[in-house]
Amino acid sequence: MAETAAASRRTRETIGRPTTTLTAWTLATTNTVGFVLAVLVPAYASGGLSDVLPSLNTAVGVAGFLALWLVVGATTHWLLGHVDPSSDSPVRLTLWAGSCGALAGIVFLVGIVVGLGVPAAVVGSFGLQTVVLLAATGTPVAAIVGAVVGIAAGLLDVVLLRIADRVTPPSDRQ
Repeated sequence: MAETAAASRRTRETIGRPTTTLTAWTLATTNTVGFVLAVLVPAYASGGLSDVLPSLNTAVGVAGFLALWLVVGATTHWLLGHVDPSSDSPVRLTLWAGSCGALAGIVFLVGIVVGLGVPAAVVGSFGLQTVVLLAATGTPVAAIVGAVVGIAAGLLDVVLLRIADRVTPPSDRQ
């Protein structure tokens, strides 16, 4: 009971503490670039992008990256406002990282469906029912993939933050 009260008090203190925006966006950028490279490099090396690349342009690629980056940035900032990577238990960090990753996956999928699927259904031969079916079946997949990626990225983030704590002087930490 005393442990629960102490954990609850620490949680309230952690939630109320403002996170460092630079830290959140640095981790989000690292996670986004790492994810994009982990997906695109093998796909490009295997020749799997040869059919897709001619139909894409720079604006579409940048828009997709920015959308993913903003979603990951927002969830990373939110995550750092709820956990303390230096002192929280690995189980708590894993649960939060998985939850935030799942949320990011779902939000990114919804963005793709709204941004690309709905306009394609309105002006093209792509039926609205097909878009709804893709969204309904894609949501659990996006949540699972997002949770796995979130846990992996959370582990990387903890390692990077601990390295940063060791190489920076205590007076520079917030």
